[in-house]
Amino acid sequence: VTAIADKLNVEFALIHRAHDGKSQSDRMDLVVGHVKDKVAILVDDMIDTATTLSLAARTLHDKGAKAVHALISHGSIFSLFPTFSPASLIEIREGRGVGPEKDHIYLQLSHLPAEVLHERLPGISDTAAIFSGVDVTKEPIPVLPTVHYH
Repeated sequence: VTAIADKLNVEFALIHRAHDGKSQSDRMDLVVGHVKDKVAILVDDMIDTATTLSLAARTLHDKGAKAVHALISHGSIFSLFPTFSPASLIEIREGRGVGPEKDHIYLQLSHLPAEVLHERLPGISDTAAIFSGVDVTKEPIPVLPTVHYH
C-alpha cells in the first residue's frame, strides 16, 4: 500500500482493525501516520458488508481528517445486485441519470426495515452516511457507476 502513496507523492497512514473475537464490537486503531486536517483516501481490496470501510472512515473523521474518500478494487457488495452496475451505466448513458450532471443513479433501500439493513448489510448505513450524508432508512444512496471484476 505504501507504493500507492509513494507513486502519488503523498503521506501514508495505516489503520488496523482489532477483532476481540467475542463480540461484534470491533475497533479501528490508527497505527502509523497523522490525518488531522488532511484529505484521506482509504484503499480497500474487498468490500462485502462495508463494515470495515465505515469503521475506518469513522476513525479517520474522529482523528481529524477533513475529508475521506475510498478507493476500492473489488466491490463485491454489488454481487447482491447482479445487474446493478451494467443497468446503472445504461440508465446514465440513455439520459436517465440523476443529479446536476446526470452522472449517477439512486439505490433505494428505505423500503427495507432498519433491522434488516443492520443485520444483512451492516456497513451500508454508516458508509452512506459518511460518504454521501444520507440516512438509508429515509433517502436513496447516490451511486456512481464503476468498473468491477468478478
